[in-house]
Amino acid sequence: MLNTNQSLHLNLINIEQIVFNKTWGFDNIINPFSKFYFIKKGAGYIIIDRKKINLLSGHIYLVPSYAHSSFKCHSGHSHIQMSYIETFGNSFSIYNFMAFKHQIKATPLDINCFDRLLKINTKEKFFSRTPQGYLHNSELYSSKMMETQAILKIILSKFIKLDHKNTGTSGKTRLNKVINYISQNLHKKISITELAAYTNLNRDYFSRMFNNQFKMRPSLYIQIKRIERAELLLITTNYSLIEISIKVGYENYTSFLQVFKKHVGQPPSHFRKNQVDNIK
Repeated sequence: MLNTNQSLHLNLINIEQIVFNKTWGFDNIINPFSKFYFIKKGAGYIIIDRKKINLLSGHIYLVPSYAHSSFKCHSGHSHIQMSYIETFGNSFSIYNFMAFKHQIKATPLDINCFDRLLKINTKEKFFSRTPQGYLHNSELYSSKMMETQAILKIILSKFIKLDHKNTGTSGKTRLNKVINYISQNLHKKISITELAAYTNLNRDYFSRMFNNQFKMRPSLYIQIKRIERAELLLITTNYSLIEISIKVGYENYTSFLQVFKKHVGQPPSHFRKNQVDNIK
């Protein structure tokens, strides 16, 4: 069950309106940011975690952070797209705790939300890798940023599956607690024995139950979450690579570099440069 004391923070990275004069798209991208697409005109499709969804004019699409996604649109297509960082509680994702739809039909309120975000943010640079960057312009922080965050929450709320029922089974409840525990302790060594003890389960039984639920071993899940956290820190902080390595639980810097490149396909230094250049 969600802890109502935990805070959801949505920080806009960028927003833009795009008109395509030719067929355009990308294949099998994993992005550390979440994305909204409001389709104003045209057709195409989007694939989110192997599920293909046709793009329809007047509809909005949500691509959660770290989801595998592909996108294809045709000439004459236009949309508003925005990227944002979401954190929930102690830096873990709300997508782990609630079910979300990927497509909704835009209401007049939704369209006004997109237009308003575009109007107040088009010429502003909301992204900063330091808190001082956000506080540099106090009027921007206290007015436009607060309004932006509130509107983002309104849009995201429309995607919540209201009919989603939590099974409430003991096994899934225990695994939800484990996900919380892993997310809050990525800077530490985490053993499978420790996680099994945390759930009061036998190690082998815990591993089987985890694998059945998430389709991967607990050790691989932890490794992936460490790298995802590293990606976020690379983009949103000025920490050195060694500092980030330690903050995501790798005391051996060489091991961190090897695992990062294995999952991301490039060294962390290249990832940081490419992502920051894209944001600019």
